[in-house]
Amino acid sequence: MPMYKEHTHAELTEEEMRLGILQVLYAARQRRPNGGAAGKMLMDCLNAALPRLEQALHWLIGQDFIEVGERVFLITNKGIEYLIERLGPLGPGGKPPTDPSRVPRRPLPATGDSSIALPLPQTESTGDT
Repeated sequence: MPMYKEHTHAELTEEEMRLGILQVLYAARQRRPNGGAAGKMLMDCLNAALPRLEQALHWLIGQDFIEVGERVFLITNKGIEYLIERLGPLGPGGKPPTDPSRVPRRPLPATGDSSIALPLPQTESTGDT
């Protein structure tokens, strides 16, 4: 059994997961005024495991960015404001993008061949050279 965690290039950070959830819920609200998305739909759209999704959902509920409806999650006005604040007016008409694939992601390090590179850990600079 390996002693390391395998990473894929599609793994979302916590912030990316939260913004992706908000984008899916925003798109559902655009289609119907009381529209939302079920947990299963969020898992499928974001290709996320249940524990990671639950963690992000609990944070979003705690911040009042989403609320729980009848078997669905709904974005709140505060959640829409947060989405616009984090992503800016990237969509048509100055609204946030409704496509979760447009969430900005950390760039992967460049590789010389066609192999997939793992994201490099971010280190803090101490100022010593």
